[in-house]
Amino acid sequence: PLSLSVISHETASMLCGITIIREQRSFFSSNPSASGRLYDTHRPTSCLQKGILATGSAFLALSDPSRADMVAVLGDTTGHMFLKRILEKMKAEESGRKIIAEKPSLSSHLLSIDPSDMPPGSLGEAYFNWMASHGFSATERPVVQFVDDAELAYVLQRYREVHDIWHVLSNLNVSVEEEIAVKWLELVQTG
Repeated sequence: PLSLSVISHETASMLCGITIIREQRSFFSSNPSASGRLYDTHRPTSCLQKGILATGSAFLALSDPSRADMVAVLGDTTGHMFLKRILEKMKAEESGRKIIAEKPSLSSHLLSIDPSDMPPGSLGEAYFNWMASHGFSATERPVVQFVDDAELAYVLQRYREVHDIWHVLSNLNVSVEEEIAVKWLELVQTG
């Protein structure tokens, strides 16, 4: 068997699609526990475990696209390079740097809003109407678990929180084909 001791940390990180972190403060909690957790919902996993999770979640998500939990696990375990690109783009803009620094949660903010207070014809009204018509709640998005970098985990959580806004803006529903179209739109917008 291949020993990782002969591979540098940087090479191992690239092979696994993860970032090895020696000391980093979490955006979810200020003091990561001794268990290796980098944020409250973090579940540390090895390369092998990530590969198994990615494969299994891909098969389950393809066989039942309504399994948002499996789509989320697939994103957690395979999205490292994509998340790094988004983070770099965010850090290149003042508004992105502010979001990264403050780490606002759209889901938490939406809980404090009464949908009937949204101005007629506004994006807020359209969003709440779309969510209600599909029986969705902003708080039902799966949390990030398998991303081994607290900053990238925040980027992915925010990406998930704004996903349904893309549905509203593009007037796309939730079929497999329309979800793929929304993913393409997200890719074009986020790079």
